[in-house]
Amino acid sequence: MKLRVISLALLVLVAFCVQISVPAAQQSAHADPKSVFMDARRALAHGDYAAAKRGFTEVLKMDPRSECARNRLEFGARILPEA
Repeated sequence: MKLRVISLALLVLVAFCVQISVPAAQQSAHADPKSVFMDARRALAHGDYAAAKRGFTEVLKMDPRSECARNRLEFGARILPEA
């Protein structure tokens, strides 16, 4: 139950972060950080922590200033199962 509440809180925070984390000028047809971020968010919501970690890491490679992706990785490293 606690993990479910935490996941729900993350989803709310992620929804906000997505709006500010990826400047439109940095998006391209081949590497869309917003799309990767949303996929990672969905993976996290479904309990696929390894995929979520890969996705958030990929977002940081595309946009090293993405505080939302960085926060998700740091949060996951503290409380989620090893991915």
